[in-house]
Amino acid sequence: MKTPLAGVPPADEVNILRGQIMLLHNQLLYERNRRQLHAQRNRRLLTYRAKNTLLEEQASAMVKFPVCLLKIPPEKHCAFADTNRI
Repeated sequence: MKTPLAGVPPADEVNILRGQIMLLHNQLLYERNRRQLHAQRNRRLLTYRAKNTLLEEQASAMVKFPVCLLKIPPEKHCAFADTNRI
């Protein structure tokens, strides 16, 4: 900025500009931290969702398994259970 003092800005103007730069820098740090926190939260929620989906699939498989046993004669229950173990 040109000033009436032969191109040298006054000291208070320099301090004002430094303060503005510091404010912008702090704002950028805040936004970066916020973005990183959101990314961590999203990864945590995605992991939580994947674990829940797996548990739901296991639970539905466990519900279907006894129904299958009802359709098999009682003398073959043990043989059927032994062949279908995980």
